[in-house]
Amino acid sequence: MGRMARPLPKARNRIAEYAVMSLVLFVGILAVLPVGGLRVGASHTSSETPGSPHSDLRASSASAHSLLAPTDAPRLVAAPSWWNITTLSAAMPAPRILGTMVWDPADNYSVLFGGASGTSAGEFGDTWSFRNGTWTQLSPSIHPLPRAFQAMAWDPIDNKVLLFGGFNGTAIYGDTWAFSHGQWTNISPLSSPPARYAAGLTYDGADGEMLLYGGVNASLFAQSDTWAFAHGTWSQLSPATNPGPLVVPAMVYDAADGYVLLEGGSHNDTNLGVTGACWRFSGDVWTQLTPSTLPAPRLAGMVEYDPETASVLLLGGANKTNAAYSDFWQFHAGAWNEIATSTPLGARFGSAVAYQPLAHYLLLTGGELQFNATHVIPTSDSWAYASALNVTGTALPPTTDLGAKVRFSGQSAGGIGPVALSWSFGDASSASGAAPNHTYVAMGSYTVHLNATDALGVHATTMFTVSVNARPTAAITTSPSPANVTVSAGGRVNFTGTAAGGTAPFTFGWSFGDGLTGTGNRTSHAYAAAGTFTVRLTLTDAAGVVAISNASVNVTAGTTHTPPGSGGSSSSTPYLLYGILAAVVVAVAVAAALLLSRRKRSPPTNPAGPPGYPQPPYYPPPSAVGAPPPPSPPPPTA
Repeated sequence: MGRMARPLPKARNRIAEYAVMSLVLFVGILAVLPVGGLRVGASHTSSETPGSPHSDLRASSASAHSLLAPTDAPRLVAAPSWWNITTLSAAMPAPRILGTMVWDPADNYSVLFGGASGTSAGEFGDTWSFRNGTWTQLSPSIHPLPRAFQAMAWDPIDNKVLLFGGFNGTAIYGDTWAFSHGQWTNISPLSSPPARYAAGLTYDGADGEMLLYGGVNASLFAQSDTWAFAHGTWSQLSPATNPGPLVVPAMVYDAADGYVLLEGGSHNDTNLGVTGACWRFSGDVWTQLTPSTLPAPRLAGMVEYDPETASVLLLGGANKTNAAYSDFWQFHAGAWNEIATSTPLGARFGSAVAYQPLAHYLLLTGGELQFNATHVIPTSDSWAYASALNVTGTALPPTTDLGAKVRFSGQSAGGIGPVALSWSFGDASSASGAAPNHTYVAMGSYTVHLNATDALGVHATTMFTVSVNARPTAAITTSPSPANVTVSAGGRVNFTGTAAGGTAPFTFGWSFGDGLTGTGNRTSHAYAAAGTFTVRLTLTDAAGVVAISNASVNVTAGTTHTPPGSGGSSSSTPYLLYGILAAVVVAVAVAAALLLSRRKRSPPTNPAGPPGYPQPPYYPPPSAVGAPPPPSPPPPTA
């Protein structure tokens, strides 16, 4: 049994021999791999301005001055006030009261129709447009008869201005008209509300219909009926409750709160008089609101929704003794708050109001400065409710390079349009407009002034700084260095790019001359074939200006040399085979080492020595314990 175990050491010896042979084989493979070297020549630099910024920017450019961006309501950046804009227009409507005015988004102007002169001249049947501070009388071939107290509002369902009823001093009307693109059209629906004047009319954005309420009928009684108009048809609604009989209530759709708001009005009765009650209409239901504070009871208050402040604005009106109010109120989120203005309009009754979305202000025209049975003072002045003019500007980029284009942008808010913008770039150059470009021809720091002037001659100014740096240059350094170092092909060369001048941050793009590229200010590359290669570094700064540097690389056969360390990124990985072979050799070496260590720890197997020498003690296997000892060997013969 003991003699059969002897071949095992020979097997272990063979495994160790195979490990050594594998190591020798690995060295031989390395010896036959392609070899080469490189020689680095001197570099030179140049700079150029690209047509567009470099596409692989890794870092954000320096932050620029922020622009005032238009937002959803509220948009105004300062407390608004009233501005007299009467002088902006050469032509003006005649003084009038109880005319109606609506913004027409299809034609981008406000439409004013009718009203009463307050004198023997009677009522008006003229139509006017207001746009960019200018009044223009229109001349439609067909139009409603002269009247006042008509109900008029914009109908977004049919995309037209809708007009109903009115009063000419003797006759009460019940006709329905539409205005579009400068022309009036008598709709003549199959059914309509009874003739009336002094009713409230507005678009109900929650229910998608025009809403008419109250007014005075042909019998001179105040009405409490509710009517809806959509797609050319009137239909009477039957809400369970309503605000009661009302004359000239202030009624408008509150877009912020999502319902029609009704405030005040007259009950046309000496016992009931003028009311200050506040109601909402939504889902064809009237609901009385009970805010903690209410405007004083009034009729014919001027009311309009103002998206600049996301609120309903209520101005003036008259009390039960026909005395006009001069107060000004704001309704938002179910609450009334009185507004103090720096330029009060005085007591007013029967003015026409309409919000101007392009000019971003509320327009008011006409009305009475005082009203009683014997003394009427109609006006023809025009006012705008707007914030004070302000202006913001920015430069992109705010820090730039000599000769690079800077893009400027300015924007105004508030004021009375149109607003003119003018620029002073700080280098004796100037420009006008919202978005000029400018190129600085000398380095330095420049203070830019942006001036805004509105239609009333009001000025607003802002200023900021633009810094101009030297144009960037790029340089390449290599490792190994100096330029006469030679390394074998497959060896790695390190490249470092540096910038001088320009505007940080910088981006670095490399072309190694063999079709491969890299990025980063530190990178490395290994060439797989001999030859002469031109390495190009393309440096782009935050201003978009490009600088280029070239280096010549000569790859020849030579002694293997791998430069220490390699920063940045590499465009190729030619050492994959080396890694695989090294892993195989290490695995074989480890296996051989394990086997050899086991061999050293194995017990002796009683090998036979040379003839005539004593044999080592015999150690029987465990299976032989308890068996009779073997016979002693015969003594040696002489």
